[in-house]
Amino acid sequence: MLISKLLESSGAFSRISGRIISLSGWKMLLLLLMVSELAAAILMNDTALFFVIPLIVTLSRVAKTDLLDLAIILTVAVNVGSALTPIGNPQNIIIWNHFPLSFREFITAMFPFFLLSKGSS
Repeated sequence: MLISKLLESSGAFSRISGRIISLSGWKMLLLLLMVSELAAAILMNDTALFFVIPLIVTLSRVAKTDLLDLAIILTVAVNVGSALTPIGNPQNIIIWNHFPLSFREFITAMFPFFLLSKGSS
C-alpha cells in the first residue's frame, strides 16, 4: 500500500494514465486486463489491487469520466490472473504445498481452469 501511495504522490499514475488514455478503447482495455492479470499472478491478487484501483481512480480523474465498470472488470481480471500460479493467491499456496508439483507443473495443471474462467468473465 505504501508503494502504491508513493507512486500516486509522485505523479507516476498520472503520467501512466496519460499514456493509457491515448490508446483506443479496446487497446486500453486489453492492456489493463493483461497487466492486471500478470501482476496478480506474480504479486498476489490483493497486492495487485493496491496498484490497479489507484490507477483506475487516476485514469477516471484524467479522463473526466466514471470508470466504475472498468474497476469491476479489472477486479475480476486480478482474481482470474491470481488463479494461474501457486503464488497468486493464498489458497493456491496451500494447494501447492499439499501436492508435490513444481512451479511449472502447477501452472500447467491450472492453465485449463484459467482459460475457462477467462471465457466466463
